[in-house]
Amino acid sequence: MTGKILLVQVDHVAGDMMGFAINRLIELGAKNVQLLQAITKKNRPSYVLLIDLPADKLNPVSSFLASELGVWGYHI
Repeated sequence: MTGKILLVQVDHVAGDMMGFAINRLIELGAKNVQLLQAITKKNRPSYVLLIDLPADKLNPVSSFLASELGVWGYHI
């Protein structure tokens, strides 16, 4: 089975929600989740998630990203 690595930018969620998101992504089958702080244009705070997951877990993880974090796009 091949894995996937998602690169997800989140720029509209509070930091405490990101801790919840990491735990939930692991529960949904992600093998590893890394959270990087970033600064976007106009010095706005942002986060970058790197999510390592099996290919068969892509749909539940995508649904979570959309419903809980409001993220509709990411890079695979």
